[in-house]
Amino acid sequence: MSSHKPLENFLPTETFELETGLSLVPRVKLNLTIHRADKSITPIGDWELKRSLIDYLKTSHSIAVPEEDIIIRKYKDLKKRKREDPVARGNLFVRDLGFLTKMLGLNEESEVKVVDKKFLEWRKGIVERMDGMELNLEGVKFRLSIEVTASDDYEGMRKEWEEISAFGARG
Repeated sequence: MSSHKPLENFLPTETFELETGLSLVPRVKLNLTIHRADKSITPIGDWELKRSLIDYLKTSHSIAVPEEDIIIRKYKDLKKRKREDPVARGNLFVRDLGFLTKMLGLNEESEVKVVDKKFLEWRKGIVERMDGMELNLEGVKFRLSIEVTASDDYEGMRKEWEEISAFGARG
């Protein structure tokens, strides 16, 4: 590795340089599920939804997210779906985590375990604040469900692994 720092000493906000010239850039990936909050069947405007999320993140959390880091996939046949079914799914990527350095009071001397804990608390907090929020897009109301992807939920994966290793042998 071209970085002289041991891997376990890297902060979750730092870029890790590989010998090949490639870099591992930290990011937060959140899964989005969009439901109707009203009884309408108006199609979802993904551009309006993206702009609304970008504005919310910028004003409420001081996070700059480019439009291409929000991916929305609409479901087809909205008229045939059940009212409680989602109208769209997607992902939100926060790739520039530099703002966390100031916000969490991080520096080169910060202890990695403390930084990891602060980072996980921040991520949990933003998920809790955004989960269930209502978006009013041109008079049509949507409800947003948000969660950390399973592959990024290290604590959840660790618990699942412990359960499998403890109880898996019993069938």
